[in-house]
Amino acid sequence: MGKKVFCGFIFLMVLMGMIGVNQTNVMALTYTNEDGSYEYYYIESRTKVSIHKYSGTKEKVTIPSKIEDLPVGTIVSAFQENKTVKEVILPTTVTMITDNTFNGCSNLTSVKLSDSLESIGISAFQNCTALKEIKIPDSVKIIKDSAFMGCSSLQKVNIPANLTQFGISVFKNCTAVKEISFSAKISEVPESTFSGCSALTKIILGNNIEKIGNMAFSNCESLTETVFSAKLKYIENRAFYNCKRMSEMYLPDTVERIGSNESNISDSIPASTDIYLKSGTILAKKFDSFGIKYYPKQDISKLTVKLNASYSYTGSKIEPAYNIIDSQGKVLEKAHLMSSCSGNVSVGTGTITITGKNKYYGTAKREFTINPAKTAGLKISKQESTALGLSWGAVKDISGYRIMLKNSVTGKFETIREVISNSVEFASLKPGTVYTYKIVAYKKIGTQIYLGAESNEFVINTLPDAAANPVFKRSTTGTVELQWKAPSAKVKGYEVYRYNSGTKQYDKIAAVTGTSFKDTGLTAGTKYAYKIRAYIQLNGKTYYSAYTEKTDAVTLPATVKGLKQAEDSTSTTVRMKWDILKGVSGYEVYKYNTTSKTYKLANTRKSASVHSWTNSYLTPNTEYMYKVRAYVTLNGTNYYGSFSDVVKTSTTTKIPTVNLTQSKSTQVTVSWDKVEGATGYIVYYKTSSEAQWKALTQSTYNNTSYTKSYLKKGQKYYFSVKAVKLYNGIKLKSGMTSKSIILK
Repeated sequence: MGKKVFCGFIFLMVLMGMIGVNQTNVMALTYTNEDGSYEYYYIESRTKVSIHKYSGTKEKVTIPSKIEDLPVGTIVSAFQENKTVKEVILPTTVTMITDNTFNGCSNLTSVKLSDSLESIGISAFQNCTALKEIKIPDSVKIIKDSAFMGCSSLQKVNIPANLTQFGISVFKNCTAVKEISFSAKISEVPESTFSGCSALTKIILGNNIEKIGNMAFSNCESLTETVFSAKLKYIENRAFYNCKRMSEMYLPDTVERIGSNESNISDSIPASTDIYLKSGTILAKKFDSFGIKYYPKQDISKLTVKLNASYSYTGSKIEPAYNIIDSQGKVLEKAHLMSSCSGNVSVGTGTITITGKNKYYGTAKREFTINPAKTAGLKISKQESTALGLSWGAVKDISGYRIMLKNSVTGKFETIREVISNSVEFASLKPGTVYTYKIVAYKKIGTQIYLGAESNEFVINTLPDAAANPVFKRSTTGTVELQWKAPSAKVKGYEVYRYNSGTKQYDKIAAVTGTSFKDTGLTAGTKYAYKIRAYIQLNGKTYYSAYTEKTDAVTLPATVKGLKQAEDSTSTTVRMKWDILKGVSGYEVYKYNTTSKTYKLANTRKSASVHSWTNSYLTPNTEYMYKVRAYVTLNGTNYYGSFSDVVKTSTTTKIPTVNLTQSKSTQVTVSWDKVEGATGYIVYYKTSSEAQWKALTQSTYNNTSYTKSYLKKGQKYYFSVKAVKLYNGIKLKSGMTSKSIILK
């Protein structure tokens, strides 16, 4: 926080006259903050504060925006001859910098001016020799005499757009300034404004400048280019004195006078400078009358214009390339020409207007064409045996596309179709045939059609036609043979694919040139699925047809093994059993017919796991012959394996007739009749009807009785006998009947 100290009463009548103080007695006060002390006084009926002295040693000073809650509006000579300060920041409240405020601040390198600043006083920054750059806000309307004179390090400076009052010698001897551009409202470059700016190379005078004052650019020894205002009328005495590097000067038609001695202008413009004028102007007529040398400007409307007249659409403005040729065949310098275009974005006809400047004048108008952009990015969207599809990158600002096909006979491209979208399809084509296309974008405006550049050639072929669906011809236990018909158009060959149940995909297993294939090394009794596709070769590439539909096939089952008679055959039944074959659909059992002397189908087992069959209603003690084969069912058709070996069988004997006799109180004798074909007998007994039978003995064929001892009186016993027939190493047992007895 700052503090205020009473200093006394002072009378500043001159200052009051300068800044509009309306009090006769001005009380000087002191305000102190961290940057130093400021002497100030009230202005404008005590609504603002004006700082007129800074006391401090800071290199960077930020001037307060308020003192006693009043805005700081004016800076009056506060830093004059200050050798310490290097950087100053003015608050936005400051509207005026008065005379000599920073005059002689030789170490000042940076000043940030207020965006509210309106006026810069006389010599305000004079001899600030370390100041390199200053941005003067557009709010500034007044810059008074010598404001920046002698700022020898100043390199960048701008003339504010709203400037209305410009003093003399404002930038005099600013020896580091290189370029100046005017956009201000002022009509005059005052006397000595840039005199002695020895590094200045280019000046662009605003459109409002009518007069260049005395010595305005004198001794600007590096000046080579000056762009004059189109309103310029007067160039005063010594305006460009000693600008010895200015080799050419292009004066506008409006100039009426150079210097006070119109018969000798060398004092205002160096004699070594070539002056370009339009013939017939006021100044040209004066030069003609006084014999002053100048170069007449050329009228480009009467010269030859060579124009690149055709362009492709880009979506951006197109500036056509051009040259203008004079009567001696010399190409005019582009630096002295400017061009503008209309209709130079969209497809159609554009106009370029070329206007002369500097050495030239007049205009030349020419038309040029903007055609649609070249079609690019062609790619295949559909490729079949009789159909093709193309797509490409969309071209902007067009009506549609022309599709061109190369004639295979003439070799020329012919338009075959027009489309609106950026894709096209063709049908009813020849399989395995090469087609070459080009695409051209076009736009129709009225009756005029604008064509883009043709696309690059796009070569594409139809795919080969698919082969006819293959037929499952025949198979063995380890092979499958397929056959198909060739497509109508010639192909190079075929690829055969087989379904892989593990990967759920079709694997390529062979490539053949014929129309049949035998798949070997397969598993017996197994189903397989196949697909075929044809292929052709064009220009070193291989192209494939569509796949055929799935064709099912099956290998024949293996020969049934292990066929034999089961021991549980009876006197009226024979049970056959055999080894299981995995994957088969079932088995067929054949029985020998003694009448027809052939084997006839006796039974079909419709499951791979059902591997036995009982033949009933047979004759006891009779031989029969059987054989079995497996089958696999595919699409309603059975495919059979080879028959097993023939197996001879026999039914068992008749059931023996049993008699029971109680021979003693604890004995029972079991007897039976001899049975034809039997090789022995087995005697069984049990003590209750629900109990399991227990074998007591096995007897030979000739032994027809057996006595069971150590039985209990009063107990009921059950007895039975089975006849045994030994046949082909199998012990066949007859059925049995039982009888019971109660011991007394």
